[in-house]
Amino acid sequence: MKPADFFFGAMDFFAILLPGVVLAYLLTPWSAAVFGPVLPPLDSEPKQWAAFAICSYFFGHLLHQIGSVLDNLYDRGFKARKNRDGEHALLVETRRLAEAEFGDVVRGHSMFYWAGSYVRANNQTAGAEIERTGADSKFFRSLCLLSWLALVLFLLQGEVLAALVAWALAAFSFRRFCEKRWDNTVRTYEYFVQIKSREQSQRG
Repeated sequence: MKPADFFFGAMDFFAILLPGVVLAYLLTPWSAAVFGPVLPPLDSEPKQWAAFAICSYFFGHLLHQIGSVLDNLYDRGFKARKNRDGEHALLVETRRLAEAEFGDVVRGHSMFYWAGSYVRANNQTAGAEIERTGADSKFFRSLCLLSWLALVLFLLQGEVLAALVAWALAAFSFRRFCEKRWDNTVRTYEYFVQIKSREQSQRG
């Protein structure tokens, strides 16, 4: 049996489970106020751990879904500044190579997801790297959301210093999310272009 047999990779851990664990921990003091008598009492440690694991997984997916809000901010801010002089040269070349081979099939599709799928299908090492960098960007995206939630909770508790730390962490996390996402995007196009160029040279 190998770790891959569990279908649990870097993306699942850093983008889903780890942020979910942090959020479940942050909300632990508020669980009684949220659920009240709706749920039966967890009178044993195994039940408590099971409930914590389930909540962590659910919260991780919830954060992942809400993260689309930060994706829009990234597109309108960080990405727009990077592309103020036009589309990145690697994106232009990726689109040209994809349309030259696949034609109308790729038109209207996201070149980022198309290129990522192609890289993962044709080069295991490159696919693993873009998977890891993608997981990094999604981790910082979720961490930014967690920091804003922690900021609100700390303010409700009157913890001003902790709230300031949460605000600084939110700003840092958003910046790192933008940088990691941009790096992951460029790296994906770079690998796609290299793989297609190698294929064309081998055919020639």
